Amino acid sequence: MNEANAIRKRIRQKLYTICSFDASCIRTVDPNNLLTTGALTDEVIEKIHPQLFVNEYLDQDIHSQYELASSSIPIKVLSHSTNSEKSKRLQEILFPAGFKSEMRMAFVTGGQCYGFASLYRRDLAFNSNDVNKIRKQVKEIASIIRKHVLRVTNKAKPFTIQPMLIMSSSFTILYQNQQAKSWLHQLSKQEDLLIDQIPRSIRAIFFQVLKNRKNHSNTIMIDSEGELYALEAALLTDHEDEMVIVIKKGPITNGDWFSYLIKCYQWTAKESEIIRYIIKGDTTNEIADQLSISPYTVQDHLKSIFLKTNINSRSKLTNLINGW
Repeated sequence: MNEANAIRKRIRQKLYTICSFDASCIRTVDPNNLLTTGALTDEVIEKIHPQLFVNEYLDQDIHSQYELASSSIPIKVLSHSTNSEKSKRLQEILFPAGFKSEMRMAFVTGGQCYGFASLYRRDLAFNSNDVNKIRKQVKEIASIIRKHVLRVTNKAKPFTIQPMLIMSSSFTILYQNQQAKSWLHQLSKQEDLLIDQIPRSIRAIFFQVLKNRKNHSNTIMIDSEGELYALEAALLTDHEDEMVIVIKKGPITNGDWFSYLIKCYQWTAKESEIIRYIIKGDTTNEIADQLSISPYTVQDHLKSIFLKTNINSRSKLTNLINGW
């Protein structure tokens, strides 16, 4: 079992010990855009998962992931909403599938969301006591995911042939090269999916582009080798009857890599600013002059940077930033 799915299974078990449920979907996301990077979905939910994805990205329904991630109380029970009778998800997807109640939660810590969980019950509805018990664990679970998502890894090297697939707006694969087939197989394996099931990360970025008719979207992923890469999607054609979307696996940009390292090592804004000058080759005095601070203050920031990264020289820091 890969590490990411092991963590999702650990979270599922933790939630079940707090509050019983009949089915669940546990997702990790890119905190920058809330796009799914992987999921653990019970088989009974997998059967309605395509409908749930359409509902999440294309319908304006109650308790969306964006609403939960920004809420002061990031846990909601669908049946508790005064507008639950208007919820397409509840009335047209969950009820017909035999589920009476849904509890959704966002795993938020430090102002950023790292994942979501949807819990389902067939008979007994979730109540306020269930919400309160789980609410106490949300930040701890978010920290578990954050530790995994922001573990320092390596940048994926440029691909000789970039994995690429082309999909229609009806979610049909029109074309995929051999590299894409291998990539999809790897993603499916990471999520314990059948070989013919489209991985959640692909579904999420597909619907993101479809919903917003965006020319381009990307999210940061970690592959089975522990390397960071970009999952990219772009709109090829946009006609009323049909849209065509290309999805690719590519190397992350230097900017995305630097942003990732900032979160990994929790560098402050000032430390990040100093690092940018260091990789340009500026001396301590030059940095001090440009930031209007004393050289001693620059040195203090450098000590903090070295302590956080567990390295002891500017050259090693530069190599880290360059992904060497």
